[in-house]
Amino acid sequence: MTYSLLIGGFVALFLMVFQPFGISGWQSDQKWIYLVGFGLITFIVLLFSQIGLTRLLPTFYNEDSWTVGKEIVHSLIVMGFITVGNFLFAFKIGIYPWSFLAFLFSFIFVVAIGVFPIFFNVLLKYKASNKRFDKGLLVSTIKKELLSEISLISENQNEELVLSSDKLQYIESADNYSNVHFTEGGQTKSQLLRGSLSYFEKQIKSSHIRRCHRSYIVNFDKAREITGNAQGYRVHLEGIEKQIPVSRKFSHILEDLK
Repeated sequence: MTYSLLIGGFVALFLMVFQPFGISGWQSDQKWIYLVGFGLITFIVLLFSQIGLTRLLPTFYNEDSWTVGKEIVHSLIVMGFITVGNFLFAFKIGIYPWSFLAFLFSFIFVVAIGVFPIFFNVLLKYKASNKRFDKGLLVSTIKKELLSEISLISENQNEELVLSSDKLQYIESADNYSNVHFTEGGQTKSQLLRGSLSYFEKQIKSSHIRRCHRSYIVNFDKAREITGNAQGYRVHLEGIEKQIPVSRKFSHILEDLK
């Protein structure tokens, strides 16, 4: 609400001080009330976008999946709503005629004033996201877990893979199967077991062997390095060239392991 109030106030103050787009030529005793009205419309639309849109589109506005692109799309949607509100208000008070050209002018009006606060808002969110996801995590900060035995039983109950937790590297989704990668005799091996990743995830009791992506379960005790940025982390495992992605949805587990 504070952000919406600040931007709404900025719009009203900007219009009053600079009076752009021919506003200085308006001949009306209620000019200042009208200008406050445009700021109020901005406030209402922004408040709706913060409360209403996030509830109507929870997946799109999921903080863990935030990107600069999504923020730009969101800003365009908000500017569209503000344009409609400003146009209807201007038509009601007799400033704009009911025409597409007047609506287009209203949109240009909104973009010209809103581009600066939107730019700074995107920049601040990007920096906040980087601060959240780029914490310079070191593998040394992750405490090793005591060894345990892992038993993975296939969905059809026909196969069972039993191995020590320090042997498992990662499990990769493969349609109706899961490909288990592990070390044996100093060599990396893999075994295909029937069952989804979610199915095998329930069989693993280790707090360090975690789902980190819709397609991967990884043993973080085998990590030699963790790199990443605001778009997500990647786990580099011992003796494995493949980098395992950590989607932003699961990035919190890196903090849990500390």
